[in-house]
Amino acid sequence: MPTSKDLEDPERQIARRILSYLLKHPSATDTFRGIVERWLVQEELDCTEKQIRKALESLVFKGAVKIKKYENQEEYYRINKDKLGEIEEALKNEPEN
Repeated sequence: MPTSKDLEDPERQIARRILSYLLKHPSATDTFRGIVERWLVQEELDCTEKQIRKALESLVFKGAVKIKKYENQEEYYRINKDKLGEIEEALKNEPEN
């Protein structure tokens, strides 16, 4: 499920941090900018927005994160609540870097 073994180390760490945040805040929903500025700001990750976008796209592709597009054309990201158990399991089984 949402393991990130196909991602390079920075993207893998970012994906893990995004999923960890969403497990702690399962009702959270935000834009890409909000994820960068609010969800990941405390993480002190040395990464680029391109790496964050790649990690987020991977999570969407794997079904762990959903996108909702509103009339203003902004995309909002949120956890796929149908996958909560799988996500928790994946994070437990995947070593932190």
